[in-house]
Amino acid sequence: MSYIMTNAFDKVSHTKLLYKMAKFGIEGPILKWTRNWLSNRKQCVVIENSQSSWRPVKSGIPQGSVLAAIMFSIYISSFGISEHVFGKKFADDTKAGRAIETKQDVQKFQDSITEANDWSKNWQMPINVEKIAVLHFGQDNPWFEYRLGDDSLGSVASVSDLGIIIDEKLDFVKHVECIVKKATFSVYSLNSSISSRDKDVYLKLYLTTIRPILEYALGSSI
Repeated sequence: MSYIMTNAFDKVSHTKLLYKMAKFGIEGPILKWTRNWLSNRKQCVVIENSQSSWRPVKSGIPQGSVLAAIMFSIYISSFGISEHVFGKKFADDTKAGRAIETKQDVQKFQDSITEANDWSKNWQMPINVEKIAVLHFGQDNPWFEYRLGDDSLGSVASVSDLGIIIDEKLDFVKHVECIVKKATFSVYSLNSSISSRDKDVYLKLYLTTIRPILEYALGSSI
């Protein structure tokens, strides 16, 4: 399954981030500098000639900096980590999975979801329930209805992960069909918008607009 957080970078608590950094062994001048960097920040909203009053910024990581991604990674380092599942993280997207063979396996996976939900509440990082995807692999895998708090998590037959469509059969047929469709549309758009049929010009356009579509994640779909 896949967890995605809501406005993740904006929800990071400054106080709890500094606490987590200290737990990681980041102390002394670096921690003090980070505290000063995050403290006393203010923001306002400007629309045309109107400006709101300045408000203190008590959460969120200043984006556009090299440190933003590092701080966010530190903050969510313990999210989704459970002895019951294996997991992977990419920015605010966390994947968790488990081999399901018995009812006990189902319960342990549900326990990991409950732990993730408790973490999100304790660390003020809400999970976007609408973007959670539960994908079952294997014919003998029971389509158990997992829950995140009071919300039921529906199952899906396929999910898009970083531009790769993964389905329950792991045959990548849907992914290949999607790639062919995108490439065909790009060829049509290219032919419709470019009058030149010069070989060198057309080749450069092909290499720039169409070939990347065909080559992206090629190793995952063959």
